[in-house]
Amino acid sequence: MKTYSFLTGTLLAGMMIFAACNQDVNTALDAQADRAITFNFSVASTRTAMADDYTTNFVDEDEVGVFATKDASAEAVYTNFAYRYDGTNWNAINEALGVPVDNSALDFYAYYPYNSTVNTLQFDFIVQADQSAENGLNKSDLLLSCNKEVPAGANQVTLNFRHALALVEITLKDFEGTEVQSVELRAVGEAAVDFSAEFPSVIAKSDVGATFIKMAKGKNADGNDVYRAIVPEQTLNTGKTLFRVITDKSVYQSAIAADVVLKANGIQPFTISKAVELAEIGVAVSDIGNWDTFIGEVPESEATQNMILANFNDMVTEDILQLTNVQQLTNGEVNNENRWFNGNDGEGREPAPAMVTIENGELKVDAKHINGGSMWLSYTGYTLTNVKAATYVLTFEAKMVENANIENAVPALRVAFHKQSTQGIVSTYNGSETVDRDVYTEEMAREYQKVELRVDMETLKYQSGFDSGVILNDLSEPDKEAVRKKFSIYLRPQRGVFQFRNFVFRRIE
Repeated sequence: MKTYSFLTGTLLAGMMIFAACNQDVNTALDAQADRAITFNFSVASTRTAMADDYTTNFVDEDEVGVFATKDASAEAVYTNFAYRYDGTNWNAINEALGVPVDNSALDFYAYYPYNSTVNTLQFDFIVQADQSAENGLNKSDLLLSCNKEVPAGANQVTLNFRHALALVEITLKDFEGTEVQSVELRAVGEAAVDFSAEFPSVIAKSDVGATFIKMAKGKNADGNDVYRAIVPEQTLNTGKTLFRVITDKSVYQSAIAADVVLKANGIQPFTISKAVELAEIGVAVSDIGNWDTFIGEVPESEATQNMILANFNDMVTEDILQLTNVQQLTNGEVNNENRWFNGNDGEGREPAPAMVTIENGELKVDAKHINGGSMWLSYTGYTLTNVKAATYVLTFEAKMVENANIENAVPALRVAFHKQSTQGIVSTYNGSETVDRDVYTEEMAREYQKVELRVDMETLKYQSGFDSGVILNDLSEPDKEAVRKKFSIYLRPQRGVFQFRNFVFRRIE
């Protein structure tokens, strides 16, 4: 794998003389009126965002903010002075820093991109949610610089910037002939910046949840399309959907089989293939330099089409689409594509209170009041679109945490694969035999039990009822295509409170 580096250098900054009348605005220090400070940074004619070879440079209209402290204090005496590059020189936007009248030594700090609301050496930084938008990647590329070795009375200061966040780069494989509309990374996008520490620190905020960030499309050195996003240093964990590839025909989701640590000032590459099974995304390890790539070959991640991969750690209850009645699904009244949904119809199919919550990475369904009857009176599930003519497997873990203790009745947990806009239920099987849809076992009352069901999306016979032994019905080719275009996985627990985790639906043949 080729390694690229970020090029640093010096930039001559022409400064205006410090304006004494504005001295109380951004400074707590008297300056010499005839000795403005000249700063040296890197200069080039390319945009601050990376070029194809990963170089990063300043251009016209870029703005930075500068702080200065005195006597090794964490208290700024010059606060957030703004400088703008005009293509040749850097000029103070409002006022320029000057050498203190007592020629005292100063420590200097600078950051990019400039933010007028920053007024201390500790501040929050938020990357752009849509880095594919114009300048979205640029505005997310937090650059920091610090120089604590400037001689007393000096009026020339060099500050070399460093990338404070991590770069994730995605290469897609086998997506030829598919219109890729966007690629998204799920990560924490907020960081706490602290210049006052002995070494400036940038830490992803622990009280902020991860969200999907739309990645910017670019080219690598070989001229191939890549997708990039800049996020704070953090660990990407297993067991969660981390990448989404949205095309004109489907949504592909991918996760990783081992945790990956994103490092500040480093590049972590991944390759996502439109292939059969979910494979590992390799964890590459290397010392980090200036936008250095991780050295070594990076194993690929294979994205399984229409795969559900969820342990619910990456969801909250509000992410579930709440329905008022099942006709919203069967009649196509709501857009429930590639998302979880829940409905709990009361008598006469009047809306009843929602019965699902997500807590501590588990989906909890309260079905104590459900005692037989139609599955359409209560339902929780996930809707898929545009699946292949192949065999898929659904696996999940289920546990009953409370028994309704209904006389002469036991808890039940039924699973259905339902074709949208019909009452037909796609067949599941074990080997060549269809299986009963009630997957509840007595062991579920004690601990989590794994459930595995195979779904034939190629021959696509379907059942008109739940029980095993029901005659299988053939489907015409147009009906088969209609099923593959959109169908839902339904969970229907009864007479208890059930918890679910670790849902995986993926193609195996």
